[in-house]
Amino acid sequence: MSSQNRTDLPEKIRGIFKFFDGDGDDFLNYHEFLAFLRIVNPAGAPKFDFTAFTKWCQRVNANPDKGLTIDQLYVTYSDLDNTDEALSLHYDKVMASPRPDTQAQQQKKVQEVIDQVQKSNAERGELLRQALIELEIGEERDMARNRRQSAIARDAFRKTASRRRSTVLLDVPGRRSSSSIRRDSKVVQGRRASTPGLNLGTKKVTLDFVTAMMDNFQAGILLDAPTVIRIVAQTIDLLEPLPNVVEAKIVEPASLTVVGDLHGQLEDLLHIFQLNGLPSARNQYLFNGDWVDRGDCGVEIVLIIFAFKVLFPDGIYMNRGNHEATDVNSDVDTYAMCFYKECMQKYDREVYDLFSEAFAACPIATVINGKYFVVHGGLCHKTVKIAEIQKIDRYQMHPPYDTIFEDLLWSDPHNKKGIAENDRGCSILFGSQSVAKFLKDHKLAMMIRSHEKKEEGYEFMFKKRLCTVFSASNYCDEHENDGAVMVIRPDLSYKFLTWNLDPQNAKVGMFCLRYALKQDVVLSKLVKRISRARLALIAHWKKSNDEKKRDPPTSITRKEWADGLAKCLRLKINFIEFQDMLGLPAYGVNGKPEGPIDFMEFLSRFAPVSHHFKAEKNETETGPVELKQSLAKLSELVAEMGSNLQTLFSYFDMSGTGTVTTGEFETGLLALKALNNSLSFTEEEVVVLTKFFDSNGTGFINFDEFFNGFSVHDKKFSKTLDKFNKPRVPRRKGSIVLKSAPPIGSMRNLDFDSTHEDEKKKNSTEKKPSPKASPKKSTRSRFFGFFKRKKKK
Repeated sequence: MSSQNRTDLPEKIRGIFKFFDGDGDDFLNYHEFLAFLRIVNPAGAPKFDFTAFTKWCQRVNANPDKGLTIDQLYVTYSDLDNTDEALSLHYDKVMASPRPDTQAQQQKKVQEVIDQVQKSNAERGELLRQALIELEIGEERDMARNRRQSAIARDAFRKTASRRRSTVLLDVPGRRSSSSIRRDSKVVQGRRASTPGLNLGTKKVTLDFVTAMMDNFQAGILLDAPTVIRIVAQTIDLLEPLPNVVEAKIVEPASLTVVGDLHGQLEDLLHIFQLNGLPSARNQYLFNGDWVDRGDCGVEIVLIIFAFKVLFPDGIYMNRGNHEATDVNSDVDTYAMCFYKECMQKYDREVYDLFSEAFAACPIATVINGKYFVVHGGLCHKTVKIAEIQKIDRYQMHPPYDTIFEDLLWSDPHNKKGIAENDRGCSILFGSQSVAKFLKDHKLAMMIRSHEKKEEGYEFMFKKRLCTVFSASNYCDEHENDGAVMVIRPDLSYKFLTWNLDPQNAKVGMFCLRYALKQDVVLSKLVKRISRARLALIAHWKKSNDEKKRDPPTSITRKEWADGLAKCLRLKINFIEFQDMLGLPAYGVNGKPEGPIDFMEFLSRFAPVSHHFKAEKNETETGPVELKQSLAKLSELVAEMGSNLQTLFSYFDMSGTGTVTTGEFETGLLALKALNNSLSFTEEEVVVLTKFFDSNGTGFINFDEFFNGFSVHDKKFSKTLDKFNKPRVPRRKGSIVLKSAPPIGSMRNLDFDSTHEDEKKKNSTEKKPSPKASPKKSTRSRFFGFFKRKKKK
């Protein structure tokens, strides 16, 4: 007879047992007994773990794995003095409580919660990812606009300087041009003694020197300036005779590896060499542009590529990218680290000019074995032949606007037919028909390009007639994309090598940390854009309210708020999802949840302020009314077009010290009328501002310090901007990245010629000396000993 059918047990004990025996097996297991305790003894239940349950079972001779029978449960009551009273009290509590879930039901509910959290996390992550992509497209548009506006501003500067009889011109006597630097570089001897990886002295570039140089770059040690000038000058001499479209021939047993955008991410380039071997005559490389900007090691990447070009002239090919142009890589505001700023921090303006001359000498495209056409961007707004590309004057600091030269470096493919406007703000989008015609006209098999981030590092389009290769993994530490290279054999077969190096903050397992990092990136970009568009947003919302005659006149609905931001910022983002992030109150001006907001109160948080002075009139105590008004106008101007201002003044900072003369400062402010007539300055206002910033009367103004002092009124947003406006810390020895990509000097098994599978098998029979058995090597041997060419049997 089961315990449940016994007639000598109290009815109430049967009721309690049945209530908690959810699975109906006539046993109260640990989870069911714990549910019982939570009701009858709430204070003791939290301390009742499985060990305590085991001891309890031992008291009544129960099996803890199965649980308590109804008899054993009753025994626990028999130990009490007032069994009937306790039973009645507990029975009443139990019957008044909801029936507890079984263990299976509890597990199911827990899994449902986990699934819901994971789904919510995925949605939030995707929302941020899409917003980040849209913001980067907006940055590309800004950069394209800045390129043109900076050119307009420089032209206006010349005219204004001429009108004011200023001696400040672009080509000032005494300021050396890049060509004079280059002439001097041919006779630069440097120090007599050559130091591996630091300076060449009078020696030539060798493989030993280049590998030591890469080791030093990983440790944060730079080349000396004379060596940089020698390497760049020799590269220019090799590049100048080349045609615009170079013919690359791959002959057995060689291979050619196409490397896409690197954008200053040195660890990705070194990891490519780790995976695929160092460049040589047999292991050729084609670097397809965009080596600089965004990352913090553009100088090191370019020097490595140039040094290998000098070492193996026929083993290295280079195509120019859209960032190898002065109108892009001198945009000091769009990127936390642009190439111009990097050169100024590591060397000087003369080195930057020489690099720019080398970029101008780089070919535009490469044809591999007559079948694969490789270019950085893509096709043009009109049908173009390779013969026309050969006629382009490529020796320019940046491609002229609205030309086929610009298209080849800037255009992108799309899945629609025909030509369309590019979201980048310049060049075009081309379709499958354009690619098919170009390939057919030139009897080509495929077009290979870069220029766009791809999640897997590469992507095919148009039935594998077009391939995009992108080599910067975890791009800018803001994305989680793979990097890839394309290895091509003489028979035109190919394979892809892919990798994913963790970003500086690591691709951490906890979603909350990844989400917080990405959220801060998105917030910093949004704050910057809203601050610059503040006046346009005020005008937009004010016009809308004037038509509807609202009271108060500055209130708008949240939908109008979101639509206004999307329109004025030109971003396809659902801003309703970001209202908490941007500081919108939970209650509207009418006191209701999700009610209308005051747009002036919202925008006050984004008002431009400077650490040097306060732009708000009620807080300004800097002097006369004229100065207050001029400072306020300058704050608005910096917020709206700071990149143009700073890029303009940087252009005239020939010494790279971050300073300009007061005459240059005055002329630059007056020249801005060509960009924004509504915020232009009068002669009187310029004089007042110049005296204010040159308060010590030195005749020079530190414009870098001045522009970097600008932020927004809200302290939280200001901290976020300061965090992401600073250049990223270089990822050096001991970081997560270098655990994946060990220092070049420690790559003992790295094959100098190639690391392809067939050649590995061929060399596997050769005996290699044991590192333990070899005698202690000198410092020089430890750097270079593992890259010696293997002797043939």
